[in-house]
Amino acid sequence: MGMKFAPDVDEFLMGVLTKGIIQIMDIIDEDTADYVQRAVLIARAAGSPPLKVLLNSGGGDLYASFFIHDVLSSYEGGTTAIVMGRAMSGANLILQGCKTRLSTYGSTLFVHEMISHDKLNILRNKKKFQEYLDDLIHWQNKLYTVYQKRTGKSRAELRRIFEKEKVLSPEHALAYNFIDQIVDPADLKLTSGGSKEIELTPEQLEVLMGSATK
Repeated sequence: MGMKFAPDVDEFLMGVLTKGIIQIMDIIDEDTADYVQRAVLIARAAGSPPLKVLLNSGGGDLYASFFIHDVLSSYEGGTTAIVMGRAMSGANLILQGCKTRLSTYGSTLFVHEMISHDKLNILRNKKKFQEYLDDLIHWQNKLYTVYQKRTGKSRAELRRIFEKEKVLSPEHALAYNFIDQIVDPADLKLTSGGSKEIELTPEQLEVLMGSATK
């Protein structure tokens, strides 16, 4: 599971949230989604200050990734995603849910068509196989809808990009409009610039701690 941390790392996640930072790393799963949802709820309770979303993930669960995308898209205070490392597969989808999308010049990004591993009995059964295929196409079309909205590209253009399944440099990602800007990590001011700090009450700390340790 992607978001089960040792107690000292739990304290780290709570500490960075007070600075308006959500950190998404490692495998994206239900624990990740729960952590992000709780962090956003706490940010809303603090007046919806701008949030920075630090991304370094190779992806993970599709449904969790879509949920996080939707949670961040709905946040009223504004979100700036910063890819520092990797934004692959589901992590790239989450990136598209943020208002501003940045990548450091040493990072890598990746998109691909749907991948699913199913049991042999489904592949042998024509009806089950068709249902399986229809479900893959359904979710792939949902992905295309998100990327069409963020990039302005046609579905045909996006399909060609996704079918290549090629690791993208920030320069290629910028050309595809998957990000808005390439930044020098030395220029990032993650905890400065007059951003309002989020003060966590003991009750909020307990809520957030519960998401990281369950």
